[in-house]
Amino acid sequence: MRRIVLVPLFLLLALPALAQDLTSPRAIIEGNLEATGGKEAWQSVNDIHTKANIGIVMAMGEIKISLESHSTASGHIYGLVNLVDGPEGIPAEAVRQEVYVTPDGGWVKSAQGQQDINDMPDAARDGLRNQFAAKPELAYIEMADSLLSLAGIRDMPDGSRAYEVKIDMGGQETTILYDVESLYQVGQEATTPMGAITMYSSEFREVGNGLVVSFKQEGDAGDAGSQTVELETFEFNKGLTADDIAKMSRPKVSVE
Repeated sequence: MRRIVLVPLFLLLALPALAQDLTSPRAIIEGNLEATGGKEAWQSVNDIHTKANIGIVMAMGEIKISLESHSTASGHIYGLVNLVDGPEGIPAEAVRQEVYVTPDGGWVKSAQGQQDINDMPDAARDGLRNQFAAKPELAYIEMADSLLSLAGIRDMPDGSRAYEVKIDMGGQETTILYDVESLYQVGQEATTPMGAITMYSSEFREVGNGLVVSFKQEGDAGDAGSQTVELETFEFNKGLTADDIAKMSRPKVSVE
C-alpha cells in the first residue's frame, strides 16, 4: 500500500503540529487535529452524510457491501448496511443492518433481531459512536490522561513510521497509529468478537473548509477476512437535524 503525499498547502497546515513537543499521546492527538484542518474547524461540523463501499474477501468468496450514514454533532446517528453482491447462498437479510443512536440510547437491527445499545458493553457502545463521529480525536482529547498512553513508534508496512497511541475505551484498548511526519491517522487496531482487526488508512483528501479525510481503509479483519473500505461521499453541514435522523429510523412499510 502506497501512502499518498499531499500538496504543499496541506503540508503547511501540518507545520504547527510538527513544531509541538510530541512526547505525550495528548500532544499527538492535538497535532492530528491541527494537521487535518484544525480543532475549531472540526468543532464547527454540525452534521455529516457519508457513503462507502466495503469489500470483504473470505474463503467463500468476495462480499460487496454498501454503507450509508447520517450523523449530527449532538450524537444522533442513522446508518444502513446493505448487501450489493456476494457468493450464492448469502441472503441479503444476513448482511443488512440498521443502526440508530441518540445521546441516551438507540438500537442495532439485523437478521438476529434488535439490540438496545445500552445493553452492549461500554467498549462496544463507545466504539459504535466513534465509528460515526465526525472526528474521534475530538473525544480523545477530552479523555483523562490515565486513558491515553504512548507505546512508542512502529515501522509501517509501506516503510513509514507511526506513533502508537493507545486509547482505553470502556476497559478495551484500541491502538491508533499516527504518521510521524504528517500526523495523519494511518492505522487502527481493535479487538472484536471476531478477533483482532488492523486497518490502514490512505488516500487523504480535503473535503472542504480545510478538513482532510482518509478515503480508503484496508487491512486484516481477522476471521472476517481481508477488508477494504472506500469512501464515496463525505458531506457536512447540510442542515441535517436530530428529527431528520429520527424519521430515517422509523420502520419502512412496503406497499405492493
